[in-house]
Amino acid sequence: MIVTDALQCAVCVNIRTGIIQMGNEQLTPFQIGERRRLIQQLDRTSRVRFTADAKKGSTQEYYYAKKELEDFNRELRKKGVKV
Repeated sequence: MIVTDALQCAVCVNIRTGIIQMGNEQLTPFQIGERRRLIQQLDRTSRVRFTADAKKGSTQEYYYAKKELEDFNRELRKKGVKV
């Protein structure tokens, strides 16, 4: 099943192949997994840096995770993917 009306949904998923379609562009399963991992890493590091027992480098880890996600999204945009 393919959802083809991009106006009705921001992200359309091809159930058979598992490829997410964003407009006319497609993310590969690797790109989907990598983006999901980077977002989870950013969420985790943003929560950890404000805990009472946060280690010294937690703020640096947050900024590193943020930069990694920004760089990944920038590369996708260069390829024409709307992120």
